[in-house]
Amino acid sequence: MKDLNLKGQMKVKRGFSPLVAAVSGLIVGAGAVIAGVLALKDKNKSEKVKNSLNDLKDQAKDYVEDAKDDVEGKIAKGMNKVKRAVNSAKDSLEQDEKNDR
Repeated sequence: MKDLNLKGQMKVKRGFSPLVAAVSGLIVGAGAVIAGVLALKDKNKSEKVKNSLNDLKDQAKDYVEDAKDDVEGKIAKGMNKVKRAVNSAKDSLEQDEKNDR
């Protein structure tokens, strides 16, 4: 960010103080916990939340496995390209050695 030379002007400090941010975070967090506890008191809601979390966990596992497979496939392709390049370089070197004889 550019530092502007403010001659004769007061510099204005903007933003929240860390204390205000911390207190706000505590209040919001406490409210979320209280809302969660009240919602989970009901057996049906508790079961729905549990099922939803299990579904989310399964989806996350599937996503990670797909990403892993994708990465492994890209690594295999890259290794094949490297092997072909090495073999091509070896063939070229051998050809040059034959031509030099």
